[in-house]
Amino acid sequence: MNAQLQSVSLFTIEGAVESVSAQGVMVSDRLSALHVGARLSIATEAGPLIAEAVGLSEGSALCLPFGSLAGVRRGAMCRFDLAGAFARPADAWLGRVMDGFGRPLDGKGPLPKGPIPRALRAAPPPATQ
Repeated sequence: MNAQLQSVSLFTIEGAVESVSAQGVMVSDRLSALHVGARLSIATEAGPLIAEAVGLSEGSALCLPFGSLAGVRRGAMCRFDLAGAFARPADAWLGRVMDGFGRPLDGKGPLPKGPIPRALRAAPPPATQ
């Protein structure tokens, strides 16, 4: 099967923000769909806030955001990313400067996507390759 098709989810699972604190965001996970390291998107007025599940309890998950908690409110919709975090590197990325989400920071325009998705949480490739 095509690698691009394998990374497409046929359905979405959603939860809601139960509480917000300095320790993170508690999100309802009634289906036990999240696992430690899973990514999710929290709806805010300023746009989606990406977070990662770092703890699990019965029916909920503790998530740490990759940004400010400003605007996160109780009841906000959360969309779970069951496919995981991927990057699609290409040769054109060599010498470019980007943030942890693969967004360019060097002012040289968008980064083209390569043909093969690579999991962000994976063993490193052999040093000789």
